[in-house]
Amino acid sequence: MADSIYGWSQTAATNATVDTTINWAEFQTPASVNDSARAMMARIAQLLSDMAPNRSSTTSASNTYAVASDAAGASFTNCEQITFIVNATNTSTCTLNVDGRGAKPWRPAPSV
Repeated sequence: MADSIYGWSQTAATNATVDTTINWAEFQTPASVNDSARAMMARIAQLLSDMAPNRSSTTSASNTYAVASDAAGASFTNCEQITFIVNATNTSTCTLNVDGRGAKPWRPAPSV
């Protein structure tokens, strides 16, 4: 997943081109340092925004929730995290749609 903090790797060498807004390449031009630092700060701020419960979900039908994120990319990836405040009471099985990427079953715990 390019251009998202969720595409970053814990293996430094694989991060060379994973995010096109950040360029920490060897021998980069001095003028690109500020832009790269600010882009990296923006990615981290997006992640922090998604982890703070400062957004409300919306519902288009009974037990169908939707929420917009700041950090996620175009497709789902393991370990994505978003915190939000639900705007309606759940009455039975429900789904959650993050960023319009498709509704997924929403469970409070694995296998529940």
